[in-house]
Amino acid sequence: AAAVQETATMSAIPGLPARGSDVTVLVTRVHLHPLCELVAFWGKLSQQRSTDYEILADEIQSHGALFKDLEGNPGDQCLVHIDTTWYRARIVSRNGTKCSVFLIDRGMTYTGTTSKLAWGKKEHFLLPPEVELCVLANVLPLSSENRWSPVALEFLKSFTGKLMDAHVQDVLVPDRMILLNIPCISKQMYEMGFAKKLSPATFQDFLHTSLKSISGAEALTEVQQLYLGSGERLQKQELFMYPELPGGTVETVIVTEVTNPQQIFCQLKVFSHELKKLTEKVTQSCEGKVSSCMISPDMIGYPCAARGRDGRWYRSVIQQVFPTNKVVEVLNVDYGTKQFVQVENVKRLAAEFTRMPVVTYVCSLHGILDKKVGWTTSEIDFLKSLLLHKTVIAKVEYRSISDQVYYVTLYGDDNINMNSLFGSKENCFPKYEKTLGDYALPSGVYTQQHPAQPERKMLSSQPSVEDIPAEDLVTNSSHLAVVHHVSSPSEFWIQTENYRKELEEMLDAMYHLYQDSANTHMLINPSLGLYCAAQAQDGEFYRATVTEVGETQIKVFFVDYGNTEVIDGSKIRTLPAEFRKMPQLGLKCSLAGVRPKDGRWSQNALEYFIKTVTDKELLVHVKGRYSDSYVVQLTNPEAQTEQDVNTQMCTNGFGERTEIPREPTVKGAMKPSVVSSAPFTDGALPQVCKDIGISFRPAFGLLSNERKISTFKEQMFPIGSVLDVNVSCIESPNDFWCQLVQNAGSLRLLMHDIQAYYANSEFEPNVDAACVARHPENGMWYRALVIRKHETSQVDVLFVDYGQTKTVSLFDLRKISPEFLALHGQAFRCSLLNLISSTSAINEWNYKAKERFQNFVENAASNFIILKCTIYAVMHSEQMVLHNIVDLETPFESICNTLASLITSIPPKKTSGPSFRLDTYYYSTHNIKTGTEEQVTVAFVNSVSDFYCHLDKNADVMKDLTMRVNTLCQQLERVKVPAVFGTLCFARYTDGQWYRAQIKATRPKLLVHFVDYGETLQVDKSDLLPVPKEANDIMSVPVQAVVCALSDVPTDVPSEVNEWFEKTATECQFRALIVAREADGKLLVELYHGNTQINAKIKKTFQIEKQEEQVVCQSWKPHQVPATHAPKTERTFSNRAMDSKDYEQPCKKSNFSTTKAPCQTKLDGKSMDENLRSAVKSTTQKHRPAPRELYKPPSQRQPNRTLTNDGSEEASGQLRPRKVKTERFISESSGTESQEETPAEKLPKLIDLPSKCITPGTAVDVYVSHCDSPLSLFVQHVSEEDDLFSLVEKLNNPDSTSKASPIKDVHPGDLVKAEFTDDSSWYRAVVKETLENARALVEFIDFGNTAVMPISKMEQLPKSLLLFPVYSTHCMLKDAVVLGEEKAFEPHVVSAFKEDIGSCGDKVLKCQFIKQVGSVWEVTLEDGGLDIGCKVSTDGSDFNPEKLVNEQQVQHFDKSLGYPYQKEIQEGQQLEVYIATINEDQTFWCQSADSQELCMITSAVSEVENAADQNINPDALYLGMPCVALFADDQLWYRAEVVDKNDNELSVLFVDYGNNSQANITDIRVVPPALLEVPPQAFLCELEGFDASHGSWRDGAADELSSLTADKLLQITVTRV
Repeated sequence: AAAVQETATMSAIPGLPARGSDVTVLVTRVHLHPLCELVAFWGKLSQQRSTDYEILADEIQSHGALFKDLEGNPGDQCLVHIDTTWYRARIVSRNGTKCSVFLIDRGMTYTGTTSKLAWGKKEHFLLPPEVELCVLANVLPLSSENRWSPVALEFLKSFTGKLMDAHVQDVLVPDRMILLNIPCISKQMYEMGFAKKLSPATFQDFLHTSLKSISGAEALTEVQQLYLGSGERLQKQELFMYPELPGGTVETVIVTEVTNPQQIFCQLKVFSHELKKLTEKVTQSCEGKVSSCMISPDMIGYPCAARGRDGRWYRSVIQQVFPTNKVVEVLNVDYGTKQFVQVENVKRLAAEFTRMPVVTYVCSLHGILDKKVGWTTSEIDFLKSLLLHKTVIAKVEYRSISDQVYYVTLYGDDNINMNSLFGSKENCFPKYEKTLGDYALPSGVYTQQHPAQPERKMLSSQPSVEDIPAEDLVTNSSHLAVVHHVSSPSEFWIQTENYRKELEEMLDAMYHLYQDSANTHMLINPSLGLYCAAQAQDGEFYRATVTEVGETQIKVFFVDYGNTEVIDGSKIRTLPAEFRKMPQLGLKCSLAGVRPKDGRWSQNALEYFIKTVTDKELLVHVKGRYSDSYVVQLTNPEAQTEQDVNTQMCTNGFGERTEIPREPTVKGAMKPSVVSSAPFTDGALPQVCKDIGISFRPAFGLLSNERKISTFKEQMFPIGSVLDVNVSCIESPNDFWCQLVQNAGSLRLLMHDIQAYYANSEFEPNVDAACVARHPENGMWYRALVIRKHETSQVDVLFVDYGQTKTVSLFDLRKISPEFLALHGQAFRCSLLNLISSTSAINEWNYKAKERFQNFVENAASNFIILKCTIYAVMHSEQMVLHNIVDLETPFESICNTLASLITSIPPKKTSGPSFRLDTYYYSTHNIKTGTEEQVTVAFVNSVSDFYCHLDKNADVMKDLTMRVNTLCQQLERVKVPAVFGTLCFARYTDGQWYRAQIKATRPKLLVHFVDYGETLQVDKSDLLPVPKEANDIMSVPVQAVVCALSDVPTDVPSEVNEWFEKTATECQFRALIVAREADGKLLVELYHGNTQINAKIKKTFQIEKQEEQVVCQSWKPHQVPATHAPKTERTFSNRAMDSKDYEQPCKKSNFSTTKAPCQTKLDGKSMDENLRSAVKSTTQKHRPAPRELYKPPSQRQPNRTLTNDGSEEASGQLRPRKVKTERFISESSGTESQEETPAEKLPKLIDLPSKCITPGTAVDVYVSHCDSPLSLFVQHVSEEDDLFSLVEKLNNPDSTSKASPIKDVHPGDLVKAEFTDDSSWYRAVVKETLENARALVEFIDFGNTAVMPISKMEQLPKSLLLFPVYSTHCMLKDAVVLGEEKAFEPHVVSAFKEDIGSCGDKVLKCQFIKQVGSVWEVTLEDGGLDIGCKVSTDGSDFNPEKLVNEQQVQHFDKSLGYPYQKEIQEGQQLEVYIATINEDQTFWCQSADSQELCMITSAVSEVENAADQNINPDALYLGMPCVALFADDQLWYRAEVVDKNDNELSVLFVDYGNNSQANITDIRVVPPALLEVPPQAFLCELEGFDASHGSWRDGAADELSSLTADKLLQITVTRV
């Protein structure tokens, strides 16, 4: 109530989320009150503000003035001091010096004195509360008592510390209460059967009514009180957060602890280093504390810090408290180790240490069955040898919500399956049943379970009792017994009088044995599960098993009494064989028909039960057994009043009946007829069962009445669904039942509750067809459906969760409680797909086929292989029996493929008769594999996450199908067939044609789904025709519309995105890369139109980002891209495929094989071609970090050759072929590794290409594709552009690329296919010169630019591509010829000329061919009617007109040498560096600290000093030229680059250090070839926040930076590039 009063006054504090918004909530504490139906919890909604709250928590430790005696009134904001920490609070109530305050950031109240309060600053209360009171919306208990069951309570508490995606359904401002709809919780609650679903309006009405009740408000907002004692008390306000690992996650883990195969602790390796550092911090914190710690038995589960055996302190939780010994059992959450520690070695864990999530998970080996009787020492030792402290790969198969355990498959070195390795060891496969084994049906079941065991079972719940059986009590028998140990009325241990004499004799013998030989029979290093004798607190020895081993103390379970003690290791002894002959006498029991009233036994109930049963000889009547426990009725013969203890518990208000017993109306009701336990075969199932089968909505009840009949929900799956299943029951390949693996946990919980609920139930009349039935063979209770009533008092029932049919006594039926109807029937009926005749539902399988199918299922179960079940169709019989037509697969085999040869001929009556009718058309995978590409056409779009495609390879199938459907429908129209419809039909579309369809709804509108196109439309009934049974050929054609979704694009995109995608993509062709297949058969794809990735374009255009699941480490669940998607280099002709804009209006033609002329598609005011051409310039600068002013990019340099970032070289300033449109995904590999060696084939020459005839005087429109100077430029004819596009597309066709032959050697003049490095696309090229290191200089003949590249980047040119002429023409400007070479090559002349002609073909120019000089055409160029000429400076300098055009003092190749680009540095990258040079322009040069190349460079350049032949010809110098220069200050040689020239004085930049210097031309040398391969070692940087945009440095700033950084190893983080 205090919290409600408090929250009502807090509306002034901001921070409440908006109604209808989506939030992420961290559940800090779940609050469940027995008297309240609402699920309330406290949660953090502002995850992004966690840093603000941490800062605030530190600030408020500096509190204001302490409260004086009379200060403080209810409603005042203040700070409260609890233990050693101050918290924000508000006063709720006050009584003198005592007051109650509400901790607004913790969601709980604290009662103390005003001496603990202080005033805070106003700004301390500006932040809203860190936690908010939330209510789980739309769920209430399903039980009639409106109380949560114990299972529900445990389930809900498990979400503490978890991050949840939630929807804000409403915000109750007066109460500051937020209604959150959390589907991931509520859905599971519905499916698990303990919650009912309410509409939002109904739930909010209920909530408002509840809040009007004071008791309801108290129950909802009850908060945990904190009381202080003399010492420091542990608190549970800070809980650990356990991020969830989704199924399918694969992580590298370290196995930190191995208890048994069902409890293995796996730590995420990526966090191992952080955990070590955290442990050191915890140790430092705890070693400094001297305060004691108060611990009480109610603190189980509390976080703490515990001192380990190694002296370090670890994050832990309390497991058990033993007050007598002052010992606490703790679990180290980060390593999984348990240990017993003294109280003084437990301290409170500071809140700061709970912020890092727990990333060590409790795991169970998937497929290794729980033996129930424990594991032997040798088995556990073997498992430890395999896993303990090893680094392995863990694949999460699924997570058990009830057990909080992850079921994993572990892989060791060489991908060895460790689960299989352990399981295959002799006697390591369990001999008992699996998780659901307790409920396994005795026959006809082929799951991962072994046949039911004999009635005699081991009933101890302890880890190991070796091979000693427990005393066996027969159902319905009675025994005198004593209760020796009580945990609760649902868990206590009895000892019968049956072995009293033998037990006394054994204990007497043990006493004399161990008393007379005190120093013998000692046990050294006892192991878990060891059977021994242990000395209890009373000094006597008893039989026991070791359950946990500490450093000096051992935890033992006394098997004859049921209690557990921690004893010193010296107090256990070996147990001779004669003491092992007697069975265990401590039998675990629970009261029959009684359950706690509030979901959990109260302390009063526990005390009453202990008082009632302790030290009394009771009569125990065994009502049944469940798992390891007997369900019993206790009677006290000596009681003066009520003798039945079960009844006493209920009448005194400590418990309630699970079912009110009634007198049986039929004699002999509890004497069920027992059916033969012969194997479940066809003969064992009455024919009527085969005919009726099962629909989970029965058409009849056993007795007529007007009340609502209970029904089971039936599982239905869309075709194409791929499910993980176990086969639970087999009759034949035509008729078998499967269960979903993912629902195993829910079924186990359901079976657990059913056994407890019906343990002492009695027969009642008027049982519905949907009921609970006792199995005639194992006596357990199962959900069942009555399918036939015999004339005798027997019925045939189908166990809906397993698929088995049995005949049972009518008196073994029980009415089913509504809460047990919530979970769908877990078994669904299947028939194998007939690959030969897919329309046949019933196939004649021969004996070999049946045997092969059964072996297939059994082998999968025995090898723990989960079967993949693909739903291909759904059929119904005339009796409405549903059959899923399926294929079952393991990773190695498809059973349908295996059995295809074993199907015998099928009689026409069975295939074409009316016994079965398709409910769906057939699904097909169309042989689509993940990671492959398909050519598709988008047929219909609902959204980016739901659209339908046609496969181009199925075009003929679609054409033929359409023709056959229309032909048949025309015949049906003429004969006027009766309008009797199933779900399948033919429907007339708006174009007047008939298509296959499926009726989706008949009311209020008739809706049909055109299955081969994906569209759903409203039609008139006159536009429908039924599908005749003779149309098998049409029905057998699988659905042609493949449902898809764009991968990595959110499903909830804005409507304009879906509208754009629908308008743009419909009826267009794409290349689809298959990224993944979802469970419902939907394909996740990446679509490519030409070079453009549609997924990326959508995200870029609409600024959409895929929201990853919020976990601690985003890399836990990385997007796994198939191998075929590995190439990341964008093979496009724009900057990057992601950035291209060439898909604004995709064409609606049938294909894209012929690309539209770029000039026809406008982009941002330019033609597409202009856009692509302009990209050439910008890409040039992408390979060097800016600003690197002295390193001029190639486009700004003289026409000479530089090296690219991968070691290949480019031969001029503009080195990129002109961009053209082509496919994106082309195989990266040239195939050199897979191609067989073939004899060298003579390569073609340029002369082999068709010649292009140009008549002098001809004037044509051209683009300039490449330009070195006015004396050397290349032009392309605009009229030949489409032909050029076609050529480039053929060169980059994936088929031709993968089949091309590699080249081992080339010679000048060879014509080859070469891969251009910058865009990774292929072009025709001619070899100009061969170089060292298997490289060659090539010219791209259709564009004119040159590059030096490895021969490995060349392939033979297909002969078909020799039919295309050369598309670039080498030209020289007429004015430049007159001007002469010296003037024509001047930088300002070249720069002005390039500006006039446009950058890389931006302009369409008029070119007139004057004459041909050798291979070069002399031309004139016009732009808009104006001549383009050479612009010469007017400084009076003259030139020599006699110089010939073809005279060149320096070879072109010599000019083009340059250093390779540095390794690209990425944003966010961290580097260790030294600062080499600091400039005055706010920049500085860094060298990588781990560079191995600097010493090699220094050694190599020192050898050039005396090499006379390495001097450089002064006439050959040019700006940007690499060289080796002498640094005057130290007279040493360094690599450099010429940046300026003034007569014989040069200005050089030392590229490995970043400093500039002057050098005489005589102090310059040629760079050794080896050093041209090494990139510059210095890279230019500037400080973030100190660039030119923020101002300039003051004088002396550079010196100050130098003094701070000189010769120091620095770590830098790259924020921008």
